[in-house]
Amino acid sequence: MRESRNSSPFSNPNFFGIWQQYYNAGLQTWNQWLKATTPSNAFSQWSSQYVKVLVESQEIVQQWNARWLQAMGLPTREDISRVNQQAYDAANRLDELEAQLNQLQRGAIAENHKLAADLKALRQELDRLKSYPMSKSSLN
Repeated sequence: MRESRNSSPFSNPNFFGIWQQYYNAGLQTWNQWLKATTPSNAFSQWSSQYVKVLVESQEIVQQWNARWLQAMGLPTREDISRVNQQAYDAANRLDELEAQLNQLQRGAIAENHKLAADLKALRQELDRLKSYPMSKSSLN
């Protein structure tokens, strides 16, 4: 009696092997069906009609969602896209203005250095001129 239990297919089941056989059988069945069906003109027409209906239904759902969002006072995809584009444009413009400001600051700093150097040269020249002795006759 004990031997009959051990010889039973359920005594030590290989679940992965069973699943793999089931999977392979299903895969072969689908493969045979697709090979027989897909080259046909009827399948072509059916799949074309299916895609057309799918696209139309997606458009309808998108329209309904847009109306619902609008009725609820929530932004639509287009609203979010428009705001995102405006934020992106504003950030780019801000970057451009920051670059221009930095360029102006560098120019102003360079100009300040040039003016400081010119002022120093003028002071030196003034000091040099002050060091010349002046007589009363040279003033007249």
